[in-house]
Amino acid sequence: MLRRERALISQAGDYLNTSLVFAGIITIAFAGLVLDACLRSLLLLVDPSRRS
Repeated sequence: MLRRERALISQAGDYLNTSLVFAGIITIAFAGLVLDACLRSLLLLVDPSRRS
């Protein structure tokens, strides 16, 4: 059973495109930062009590 699991993991590693995975992680992180900045600026525009 252990050999079968190792073979399955090895086979999955053959089809894994690590550069695509890293690019997806970076894209998601960048999108999160952009959305966070948009929400913070929207909050400053809408809530007058936060202006100083």
